[in-house]
Amino acid sequence: MPLPFGFGLSYTRFAYSDLKLAQNTLKAGEKTWVEVTVENTGSYDGEEVVQLYLRDELATVVRPLLELKAFKRIFLRSGQKQTLRFDIDPEMLQMWNSNNERVLEAGDFRIMVGASSKDLRLKTTLTVLPQ
Repeated sequence: MPLPFGFGLSYTRFAYSDLKLAQNTLKAGEKTWVEVTVENTGSYDGEEVVQLYLRDELATVVRPLLELKAFKRIFLRSGQKQTLRFDIDPEMLQMWNSNNERVLEAGDFRIMVGASSKDLRLKTTLTVLPQ
């Protein structure tokens, strides 16, 4: 059985919590950010690659179910926690439409953070408002 994209082995465990979105709605051209806290809950020090995925819930053209948009590799000692911030700019939400134009469509975008494409631990929704 193939391993999921972004899968890695570790001797320790990590817990994800406190997913915070700076704002739930976004006007075209605006930027926002999302924060997540990661804690090493295992007995050993270790590295984790925290991954940010986006999904356009309803687009006029077919888009991937998951789009990896950012990641950060962190090292945490046993019991240590760290809050990470990912910036979300309009380019991350854009797509190519049927006229071969780069556009940002209004609608809901699912924001997911986790350890791999099959281990998405926290989710929230960002709504892009019509222009």
